[in-house]
Amino acid sequence: MALFVLYIDQFKLMDETLLANLSIRKPNEEHDTDAVVYNWDDLPKVILEHILSFVPLKDAVRTCVLSKKWRYLWTAYPSLALHERNVSRREHFANFMEGVLLQGSSRLKRFHLSRDLLGDASRVDLWISAAVKRDVEEFRVHLSDFPGNFALPCGLFTSATLTHLKLFIKVALKLPSLIRLPNLKLLLLVTIMFVDEGSTEQLLSSPALEELTIVNCTWDNLETLTIHTPMLKILTILDKDLDRSWIQAHSCRVSILGNNLKRMHFRSRFLNDYQVPKSCSLLEACINVPGCHPLRTGQVASRLNEMLEAMCSAKTLKLSSKAVDVGISACLILSSADDLRSNLPVFPDLKLLDFGRLHLKHQAITNLLHNSPNLETLKFRE
Repeated sequence: MALFVLYIDQFKLMDETLLANLSIRKPNEEHDTDAVVYNWDDLPKVILEHILSFVPLKDAVRTCVLSKKWRYLWTAYPSLALHERNVSRREHFANFMEGVLLQGSSRLKRFHLSRDLLGDASRVDLWISAAVKRDVEEFRVHLSDFPGNFALPCGLFTSATLTHLKLFIKVALKLPSLIRLPNLKLLLLVTIMFVDEGSTEQLLSSPALEELTIVNCTWDNLETLTIHTPMLKILTILDKDLDRSWIQAHSCRVSILGNNLKRMHFRSRFLNDYQVPKSCSLLEACINVPGCHPLRTGQVASRLNEMLEAMCSAKTLKLSSKAVDVGISACLILSSADDLRSNLPVFPDLKLLDFGRLHLKHQAITNLLHNSPNLETLKFRE
């Protein structure tokens, strides 16, 4: 079988003449005058489609004028990104991308939609549904400026091919009653308001989920939530950084079930009660407490200590200075120093402890170090 070498490292589609003159040579002796030259049109369709995937979409579309073989080749482009911030060109761009979506029939690797809705929800539904029909694998949508609740097409939540789902939606997201994403491995939710417990649990408990990230989302409509993800390896929850003057706020009890967690990262004032599982495979845990009102110190300390107990098998533990000030030091106030040492969990496998910036006058720190018998590295900044 002949070995083809493609010189496309700096391949840019400048004009159709340049592309037409490019050729592919069969490797041979440097001065062999019998070198075999293959034109682009001699290559199999699948290779040409792969080459097009490395150039910008608009350049890929321009290749349709080269020959009959190239006329519809661009419709197999595997990645589509719909985002146009120039208002004057938005309608033209939308029509162009709509044609790309509807004319293509090959599978989509990635689909990215970023758009101010501005009352255009029906069109957004059309684009998303078209992407789902093309068996999209990685889906990202970033939408804003839409009043009231917003519902994504139901087909998106029953896709058998979807592996990555990233939603940046600054509205209440109404989820369908049935969610079945058997191959979803990564889920990222940003600035979403959860509407109901049942559908939210289904989404967050997708059976193949390995990485779950929840950023600045609103839990006000939920009382209790159970996330059952047996394959989950990475969990990140970054709550809204509410003003420290908040004494009372809605609290949701969030229970996470899963024994394969390797990394956990929380940034929270612990208005929600997070129940995390003990995982023997835990490699890294990070807790950042921005602060809290003095009247909530006891509650935060209790919830923080429960979380630390669940993280006792971690190899690396990172605690913000506020986590020490508000959490562990609060336990020192609420009990005697001797009781604190026994109340703090033991970290038998801990190798690295990172405090960030803190004052080294806390008795709690001494006790935490005492409860980490195999510690090798201590990091902090005074």
